[in-house]
Amino acid sequence: MNTLGNVHVIPVLAPYDSASTVTEAFTDAVNIGESQEFEFDVSLGVITGDTLVIKAYKDANAVTSSGGVAIAFKYKKSSAVGTDVMGDWTDCASTGVTIAAGDDGKMIRIAIDPALCDGYPYVYLGIDPGPSMSVLLQSVIALAIPRYSQEVVNSMVD
Repeated sequence: MNTLGNVHVIPVLAPYDSASTVTEAFTDAVNIGESQEFEFDVSLGVITGDTLVIKAYKDANAVTSSGGVAIAFKYKKSSAVGTDVMGDWTDCASTGVTIAAGDDGKMIRIAIDPALCDGYPYVYLGIDPGPSMSVLLQSVIALAIPRYSQEVVNSMVD
């Protein structure tokens, strides 16, 4: 099996315009208990009208709503579409990272250390558009490196 074959790819939020609800949109919860590395990749389309905040949560249950425990993470932001330049990994407090309206078409990589989620095996993101957001197109995938390599990876979504 090649190295990329070890990456478990999980679609956790289909392309979506969350500005239409102006409430925090949550991804599916993913069980990272058997991961050695884990990240969410947030793909942003058009952002119009306001900033947005992305937070990471951990929870003992596979429930994605308010009630999870907000956690710190690391993130990096891409340059414009069609380039392969990424920013540096940056520490982010549990209050989340604020993304500007001018960050259209960028990708945000969010790395979560599975060791920080002991006792709370499920993680998910909350993406909160500002109150005057008029357009926020987004989608999210999760990438995991399982602790044990195998041809067919066990499901991480309940």
